[in-house]
Amino acid sequence: MLNTPVVVEVTNLTRTFGSRTVIDNLSFTIHRGETLVIMGGSGCGKSTLLRHIIGVMKPTAGSVKIFGEEITTMNDRQIEEIRRRFGMLFQSGALLASLTVGENVALPLLQHTDLTIDEVDETVTQKLQMVGLSGFNELKPSEISGGMRKRVGLARALALDPELLFSDEPTSGLDPIMTAVVDKLTLELTKDEGMTAVVVTHDMTSAFRIATRMIMLGRGKILAQGTPEEIRTHPDPEVQQFINGEADGPMPLNLSQDDHEHHPHVKARPLVSARRRFHHKMP
Repeated sequence: MLNTPVVVEVTNLTRTFGSRTVIDNLSFTIHRGETLVIMGGSGCGKSTLLRHIIGVMKPTAGSVKIFGEEITTMNDRQIEEIRRRFGMLFQSGALLASLTVGENVALPLLQHTDLTIDEVDETVTQKLQMVGLSGFNELKPSEISGGMRKRVGLARALALDPELLFSDEPTSGLDPIMTAVVDKLTLELTKDEGMTAVVVTHDMTSAFRIATRMIMLGRGKILAQGTPEEIRTHPDPEVQQFINGEADGPMPLNLSQDDHEHHPHVKARPLVSARRRFHHKMP
């Protein structure tokens, strides 16, 4: 895959919040047709990185290019033009409860195309069929299961036939069978449709099933990157602890107050200040 054109290029990306560095000088590329899985423990910067790649957040320093265009300096209108070329599957599905399944999928078509109503309806039916939900057009999100809502979110993300699909924890909260269904859809899209996929997850079964390349983050840095086989055999004990789900290892499970204050992931407020804020809020 690395001989295909670069779709996303991240260079020296840094994001700080006060004195805390959440993304620390990251650089990597994503090539056309890849499924890149970005993984790591809670608070390692996965979702923050994704928000920077799609242009929702601006970095403290560094560059993000999508389809060869620098997005960190773009205004909202310019970014919106780029976003028409990629789809986004949110962790919750992010469906509008007041709309039907079909209306949710139709939203990007109505906002960004000049298709007739009949053409929109035809496309919606096609995308729902693609994710195995034919005939669900008239149901509300509250009338279907969580796994089905994820698939509706995927159908909406695919409505504009994007070249690039971003997924934030697409299998979170799903049972093993539904996880396999979502993974199968991702594989079909990349292998059969030639789409590029970027998946943020901490689900290792799903990650190793769909990835062509993996990046593991820790303390805002890239701890490891490579093919699934290279990650499985990576010598870093933190990588091995994470991918094998082990309680004992360099990634701390329990932190004391002192550990917490000096842990690289978190900048804790002093306990005295916390007590003062608590008592201030008491009637």
